[in-house]
Amino acid sequence: MFASNGTFIRRIAIRFIDIVAGLAVSRDGLIVAVDSVTPTVFFIHETGRLERYLECSEFMTEPSDIAAFGNEFYICDFKVRGGGEREKES
Repeated sequence: MFASNGTFIRRIAIRFIDIVAGLAVSRDGLIVAVDSVTPTVFFIHETGRLERYLECSEFMTEPSDIAAFGNEFYICDFKVRGGGEREKES
């Protein structure tokens, strides 16, 4: 966790995320972390307490970047190419 001036404050221990592919902050001040391994979006309090999560594997293959606007979140899927078609793995 960092202060608004960039000074390191403390580490938030999160044991349930494999690879953090994207981070945002919700309007309510929750940390929103995207795990690209499980395709899941986690909403985490600054203490590290999990508030809720959204499992996204039905809609995404490998979520990556995230942007927040109000109560809406926009997440890129790294494996999907133009036209919404999923990349075939060989």
